[in-house]
Amino acid sequence: MTSQATGRVVVCRVGERRFALPITAVREVCTGIRLAGVPGVAAPVEGVANVRGVLVTVVRAADLLGVPAASAGPSPWLVVLRFRGGRVAVGVDEVLDLETEGSSPDRFDIERALDPIFGPAA
Repeated sequence: MTSQATGRVVVCRVGERRFALPITAVREVCTGIRLAGVPGVAAPVEGVANVRGVLVTVVRAADLLGVPAASAGPSPWLVVLRFRGGRVAVGVDEVLDLETEGSSPDRFDIERALDPIFGPAA
């Protein structure tokens, strides 16, 4: 990433809650991706998605944040994140904007939110 990306965030919405993800952690933003459910996984895991030929675990942001999602169906937007040398997607209701960190809503702590699902980093 260039120095221009430093301090920039991707602003997302889940229900009425807005939050920011650091742009340095975001690989891509997708919509219209079909999810496949996986039986027996932790409740926040929504399923897996084939994103450009790579299977990516999708975690519902509404469950992580403890807020209701706008709809009961699959998340319409996926924010694919760099996570521990791999990829994980956070399912959100909407991706709103790219902003400078100081003017954005609260930053989402990716590591802390995903540790209970994937275990702490080794």
